[in-house]
Amino acid sequence: MEDSKLYSFDYNTNWYRDQNSGQDKGRKSGFLVAQIVPELTSKWKLCTGGVPCKYFDVLPADGVDVCFIDTAHISPGEHLNILEILPFMKKNGIIIYHDTSYHTLRFEIGTTNCVSINTLSGKRIILKSENTAGLPNIGAIILDENVDNVLYPLFSNISLPWYYKISTEDFHEMYKHFSKYYSNELVRIYVYYTLFYMNGGLENKESASLIAESVIKKLPV
Repeated sequence: MEDSKLYSFDYNTNWYRDQNSGQDKGRKSGFLVAQIVPELTSKWKLCTGGVPCKYFDVLPADGVDVCFIDTAHISPGEHLNILEILPFMKKNGIIIYHDTSYHTLRFEIGTTNCVSINTLSGKRIILKSENTAGLPNIGAIILDENVDNVLYPLFSNISLPWYYKISTEDFHEMYKHFSKYYSNELVRIYVYYTLFYMNGGLENKESASLIAESVIKKLPV
């Protein structure tokens, strides 16, 4: 652990609870670290403001051993996050998801973490405790050495109903990122369903489909 370093990426620069409540109390994301474990700050790098992949140039060149994902809990959320980080994971790296049973505890549409972790392939680490009834609310998986077989299913998850829209800036940031690490076929899935849902999805099916299709036709095959 002496040589370990933690990298954190938060969409919000202000603490998310203040952000969600529309308040600004001067509390920034990660403010508790300096209060609770100040001795660890020298081993920690925090990047905030936008999608994580904007900042991945700070990650170690030899890859990431362990990744903890705990973000939106509703689609597209973690379906995008896993695709952002996956190219940087070491072989047999560990992915940990929090709130994997969120849909049974707080919010019925909060299925994203459960679906995302169950799409991955590898050795599962399942929490077993006498205090846990039903499914545990956290899970992990040691990734298979070859993750190629799960890429299409992971991108397919982006087609599941969206419960919020991403910004145009975020769309372009992830498009650049995915285009660098994934095949044209997979990137086209991302582009199509992002544009479909950003333009109304099923509620505006005809127009949303036409917009998505018109852009897809211009992309590399």
